Amino acid sequence: MILERLIQRTITVQQIPAPTYHEQQRAEFMLAEFRQAGLKNAAIDSAGNLLGSLSSGKPAAVLICAHMDTVFPLSTDLSYMHSETALHGPGIGDNSVALAALPELAEDLLEEDLPADIWFVGTVGEEGLGNLYGMRQLSADFAHYAAAYLVLEGMALGTIYHRALPIQRYRLTCKTLGGHAWAHHDRFSAIHELIHLAKSILKISLPHIPRTTMNIGIINGGTSINSLANEAFLELDLRSEEADQLDRITRKIKGIVKSAECAELSVELTSIGNRPGGSIPEKHALVELARIAYEHQGISPIHFQIGSTDASIPLSKGIPAVCVGLTYGANAHSDAEFIQLEPLERGYASILELIRSTAHYVSHT
Repeated sequence: MILERLIQRTITVQQIPAPTYHEQQRAEFMLAEFRQAGLKNAAIDSAGNLLGSLSSGKPAAVLICAHMDTVFPLSTDLSYMHSETALHGPGIGDNSVALAALPELAEDLLEEDLPADIWFVGTVGEEGLGNLYGMRQLSADFAHYAAAYLVLEGMALGTIYHRALPIQRYRLTCKTLGGHAWAHHDRFSAIHELIHLAKSILKISLPHIPRTTMNIGIINGGTSINSLANEAFLELDLRSEEADQLDRITRKIKGIVKSAECAELSVELTSIGNRPGGSIPEKHALVELARIAYEHQGISPIHFQIGSTDASIPLSKGIPAVCVGLTYGANAHSDAEFIQLEPLERGYASILELIRSTAHYVSHT
């Protein structure tokens, strides 16, 4: 690895806007980087994923993946700051630095005769309502070939995600006739009814074990301050360590929705996303290889976690996968996001070791 080159590529990637469903410009830049690094079969697939391989016709493949999209809209000010110890800027750690590392890793492994094919992938649709659609496409295309997935996240150094967090997302929409706030004051307002429904939904009890959360992230609707809203909606995010809890909560929400419907009020609950659960044990060989790779670089403490990452899709299909990190950082999904530069070399070295050891592992399974 050439550290300064990795840092500069990280900055260049971060400066290319890439909201979910708008990753093409970033993919095209990285495609040129893949080719420069000597990767074979470098291309962008039908979903928009970027791929390149160290392919030699081995019967099994290890896929090294980093998502290309960010949570920030196209209009976001992507100004960055580079100090001696850190890089600051929206998306710098989630996931510019991990994406920028892919060509470095490829170049370092180019001359090695590993016992498995290695594919490097920049995925689309990992964030927000992307619903992991890039990884869904990738896992379908590699269904009979991929033996393990290593997912890279910029700020997850010291963490091994080996369990996938089930998520269900819904849009709740209220529709009414609407009208003038004074002249038609006795009519329903979609906003008022949506607020009543939201209050009822938020009263649903959530267990502490398994950990379960509910969040209303967006509310929208209405025409003007003096109009009764004829339409309004909210978007709801449900997460639980156990998928059965999400089913239980969803049934309760559907009951609340059904009880609110009447001739003057239409209420609709629509699924707008789901992320599956799945896991491999903490003592699984792939998790152990990730732990050992961290330990060899003096990285501690090591955390074994559940989370929603691109690894969720292969884990849900019973394919070994872990998500690991390159460095430490903070304030993800905000303008104040930053990564630390000093741990980069150790994090990078741990990933190189993990790729090599995983290739040997899959060749013997």
